[in-house]
Amino acid sequence: GERWDRAALALAVVALAPPLYTGHAVGTAAHELATGSLLVHVVAATLWVGGLAALVLRVRPEALAAAAHRFSGLALGCYAVLVATGVATALAHLGTTPSSWWSGYGATVGVKTLAVVVLGLLGHRHRTWTLPRLAAGRRGPLLRLATVELLVMGAAMGVATGLSRTPGARPAASGTHVPEPGGASTTALEVALAWQPEPVLTTVVLVGLAVLGHRWGLLRPRGPGLHLVMTALVAVIALGLPDDVAGAPLLGVAVGRHLVLALMLPALLVAALRRGGRAPATASGVSPTTAFAALVASTVLVLRMPTTWSAGPAPGHLLLPAASLLCGAVVVAALVRGTPPATPQADGGPA
Repeated sequence: GERWDRAALALAVVALAPPLYTGHAVGTAAHELATGSLLVHVVAATLWVGGLAALVLRVRPEALAAAAHRFSGLALGCYAVLVATGVATALAHLGTTPSSWWSGYGATVGVKTLAVVVLGLLGHRHRTWTLPRLAAGRRGPLLRLATVELLVMGAAMGVATGLSRTPGARPAASGTHVPEPGGASTTALEVALAWQPEPVLTTVVLVGLAVLGHRWGLLRPRGPGLHLVMTALVAVIALGLPDDVAGAPLLGVAVGRHLVLALMLPALLVAALRRGGRAPATASGVSPTTAFAALVASTVLVLRMPTTWSAGPAPGHLLLPAASLLCGAVVVAALVRGTPPATPQADGGPA
């Protein structure tokens, strides 16, 4: 059934992670950015390539038009994620020194970039040419262009395989550094300069907000879309805050990030839902007591978790922000009514 299909998909995505956290990306200076971006990059590519292959080979002719229309949105999202994470991964390996971009790794990145541009043009051709013809009952144009697209995808994956075996031009990390307590005090400017995007959880949050906004009608014109944008921006900034600077653990930053993710994000999201016609109600599936217990437990975890857990190339640095986001989800569930939003008024305001 559909539930087992989703479970199999989730298991396949999880199975992609271990090899990526043991590859050459671990040795880069910005290993967290490199490995996180690579993980999201590979997951997006897997969904895109596998989805297109299934669309061509497995979907029944009578269901092809509806399936292609739904897959078109997924493909566009995967393409955007691929481009963003590809840029982040290239910067993590090559840095910003012009000479590094003329290395063997930089040349391979250029070839892969060309393939991605071609795939983008083919995707645009699907939206403007093959999908309208498919809606008129003509399957041939879609199948032919999709076959060409799969061939280009195969070539791009071959280049990516070569890229994974090519050392980057940026100096490698000197080894795992375990921060020691009692170091010099860290200024807010140093924290700001140490900020870098966190690809994995940021992608999860942005995709979740997009799905939520679409499902609950929060993206309509003159609707509460600004609240969702603010929520996304706060999440991106908070998730990118560093765990340590120059070896000094930043407990204050960790606690602040936890409070932002566990309390501020739910407040912004509830404000968007109220504007969209979903009044908060404490009589939902999760009680306020459960939400308070989750907040206390996650705060204790932030305060007591050893700093060594977030050091090194392994994805241990994701544990604390993931716990904070999970706590925030529990808080939202305790505040938001579990029924669909009311139909919005004609002027685009709340119902």
